[in-house]
Amino acid sequence: MKTICIFNPEHDLCLAGGSKNFMPPRSAMDFARKSASVMNELYPEAQCVSIEDFIAPDEPYRIIPWGWNEVLKAQLLKKGVPEAQLPTDEKIKQIKALQHRSTALPLQKDVRECKTIEDIESGLQQYGRIVLKATLSGSGRGLRWINDSFVENDIYWITKQLQRHRSVMLEPRRNVVLDFALEYTSVSSRMSFVGYSLFDTQNGVYRGNKILTDEKIAESIKAYTGIGLEEKRVEVEAYLSTLADRYEGPVGVDMMVCSGTSGYEIAVSEINFRHTMGLIAHEAIRNNNYPEDQLWTP
Repeated sequence: MKTICIFNPEHDLCLAGGSKNFMPPRSAMDFARKSASVMNELYPEAQCVSIEDFIAPDEPYRIIPWGWNEVLKAQLLKKGVPEAQLPTDEKIKQIKALQHRSTALPLQKDVRECKTIEDIESGLQQYGRIVLKATLSGSGRGLRWINDSFVENDIYWITKQLQRHRSVMLEPRRNVVLDFALEYTSVSSRMSFVGYSLFDTQNGVYRGNKILTDEKIAESIKAYTGIGLEEKRVEVEAYLSTLADRYEGPVGVDMMVCSGTSGYEIAVSEINFRHTMGLIAHEAIRNNNYPEDQLWTP
């Protein structure tokens, strides 16, 4: 059976858009078209396209997207894909609920979901320097950095988020020295570990993945923290196992090594229920397609 991979990196924006008629920005769609071939690292025999270039073939086929959302489903229906080949509306709602940032709360320390501006003011008084995160947002988007007090634009942003999504995630500003992820895949209600990925960010915006083996990534983290990742993985995997029957596909758990007054610690940033650049970079290493230790960007 023919496999068609749809690279839709606008996925997170579509989940946050709130409607099957949401129109992603042109820049996101151009990036999808330009970089669709990155999915061949995971599916080398597949035809990899953006949604704009998708044409339903006459022969039997299956579709594997970057991530499922109501916008993509509506677009595929318009292009003639039978509804029976697509996830149900209920399944897509379940994916959206899992992608909500509050899903990661059981694994996070000093992170809270705020439903009023008074909740946020309390957090600001407690921590002094905070990061506010939209509960659903694209990579590097939906972040608000606040020091000491609100300015007028902060109040506007908070009010808009509370009206639209009913809550905002709040956490203290951390001194992040290393960003990495645990990559998994969920199949038949079982969550299986795939490997590690190490990536660079700037002000929360993804910049690229380091092409490094699992062993070297684990060594880099241990060099800071003095401990291995086994204990953290046990905690993460115990929690993910409780979600495995609600989702099938790739899962990426974004993590941070942070420095503080008591030394270095490992913190969970977010959980992504979709394909990730880290998973692709991990496969690129396994396929020996890129020189080791370089920064890879799609």
